[in-house]
Amino acid sequence: MDICGWCRDPDSAIRSKGLCGHCYRIKRQIATLRDELSALERQRELDGMLYIERRFRLENAENKRWLAERDGAKYGDIGSRPVDGLELEHELSFLSERLVGKKLYSGMQNSLNQRFSPTQRQHLFYLLSRMSRAWNRKKRGSDAFLRSIDSHQ
Repeated sequence: MDICGWCRDPDSAIRSKGLCGHCYRIKRQIATLRDELSALERQRELDGMLYIERRFRLENAENKRWLAERDGAKYGDIGSRPVDGLELEHELSFLSERLVGKKLYSGMQNSLNQRFSPTQRQHLFYLLSRMSRAWNRKKRGSDAFLRSIDSHQ
């Protein structure tokens, strides 16, 4: 089964260039903005608002790529590595914080290790990762924007 080269989501169909549709759109956005910036540089319009806006949009798109690749690094090899209670605790806390505003599962590492077999932990992490991936994909644009803003302060 082919998976996306950036986000490594096994549930997303590969569209083009080894990327899912979401990641491919980001790749095209980066390429388009780089082309536009190159044209502005050739025209020596480096201090205009258009250049500044395109530069910011490029940084934002590159942050989206980084976030997608970070998801791929975190979730991409679930089926081929062991998952411990600490990873489950973090994933459960991540999701509970987004859903109810509280980290409900802090301090449960040992309990999760004892109550679930390695195979069960791996499967549970996979199920939780599907929700986390969906959340991260939905919020990727705003998270990238905030990252871009933070880098300029």
